[in-house]
Amino acid sequence: MVKFTRLLLLKNNFHIKTEAMKSKLTYFNRFFSIEFLLVILIVSPISLLAKTVTAKTTGNWSTPSTWKGGSSPSVSDDVVIQSGVTITVDIAAVTCNSLTLTDAAGSSSIIFNSGQTIVVNGIVTLSTIVGSNGNLYMTNGGILECKSISLGSGTVNFTPGTGTIQLDATNTLPLSNLNNLIIYGGTTTLNSNSAFTGNIINNSIFNCNSKTITLNGTANQTISGINFYDVIINNTSLGNAVTLGSATTVNHSLLLTKGIIDATLYPISFTESASISGASNQSHIKGTIKKIVTNNSSFVFPCGNGTYYRPIGIISPSNDTWMSSYSKTPYNSNNKNVNTTDSVNLDHVSLVEFWNLSPITVGSSTKIQLSWDEKSSVTNTSSVTVAHWNSYTNQWENVGSKIIDLVNKTVTSNVSWSSFSPFTLGSTTSETSLPIDIEEFKAKVRRN
Repeated sequence: MVKFTRLLLLKNNFHIKTEAMKSKLTYFNRFFSIEFLLVILIVSPISLLAKTVTAKTTGNWSTPSTWKGGSSPSVSDDVVIQSGVTITVDIAAVTCNSLTLTDAAGSSSIIFNSGQTIVVNGIVTLSTIVGSNGNLYMTNGGILECKSISLGSGTVNFTPGTGTIQLDATNTLPLSNLNNLIIYGGTTTLNSNSAFTGNIINNSIFNCNSKTITLNGTANQTISGINFYDVIINNTSLGNAVTLGSATTVNHSLLLTKGIIDATLYPISFTESASISGASNQSHIKGTIKKIVTNNSSFVFPCGNGTYYRPIGIISPSNDTWMSSYSKTPYNSNNKNVNTTDSVNLDHVSLVEFWNLSPITVGSSTKIQLSWDEKSSVTNTSSVTVAHWNSYTNQWENVGSKIIDLVNKTVTSNVSWSSFSPFTLGSTTSETSLPIDIEEFKAKVRRN
């Protein structure tokens, strides 16, 4: 209004020389004044209506007597939870302009219940000055949707429980322990190493900022739209621990401690510099694994079927993107359908498992390393070899000379291979008892 008044005074000081000009200017002043006022009202409706609403006593959000002034906050209000007050969100959805816990030294709290949502159009401030203490409890669930979160200068106690934080604008996330995180707009940047017990869904931009993310839930966690820097899988749920909801990349390291990564629908990719450690029966990747090779670096794919860890390795591969997966089923039932023109003939191949391995570019090559364990029933290790299914001849063929490592229980082809389709363990003699599936077994009691 100050600018508006100055503008009118300036125009009224114009020197008017003729009555005609004075009449025109009077009409202009009236029209301009009305139009200018309408613009102010249209552009800034919230700023004209916004007010601060303070919770004065412990109670429910929906109870008018909880708030100074006797009315619950509206969409345009800046909400402050006064020190010594605990507010419980008791209705399905409420909206406010901003939310601040504690207005001075002391402690204030807000409690979410399952199915309750607070939408904050601006910033959530969880403490203010030194000596203030803000408590955000999402033990029973609930959703807090906001532009960004500030910890302030005081102490913050955040209990993520089964709750969800949704961020709608560019921000730096200061919280390090969360359940569900949804990124809906802008860029969210991690401020520190963080642990999640729930899902991470990114529908915008998520910057890990070279930080470590630990997935340590007790139930299945879904990850979508995330490219990790360092990631640790330490999920204690049975079955699939982490399900990929989109193609996912690990840029630096993956530590498999406990839990299966399900990459059945979407692949997980590892850059040239990315490393993997800790793979076991209890923690590996089920589904498609990709590895980007730029320095002919060898790599072991930490694949399995969700129960058994069955790695496959590429040794001195061509620079390319390589893909692998494992199946604990026979590729086909032709374990005796072998190529008889190989320099060393196969006798038979395994009927319980196979690996898929291939590069993106036709013509790339690599030495191949397969592994076995007690489930493979390998008794004569000297005759174990790498077998490949030739889809043109419909026969199993011997990849060729090999190197056997009895300590690590691996067999590696001694020559690079450039034809790709399923691979499995083979034997050059009938003495190696490779595992078979018994589909039917009949017995008869014999009486003497």
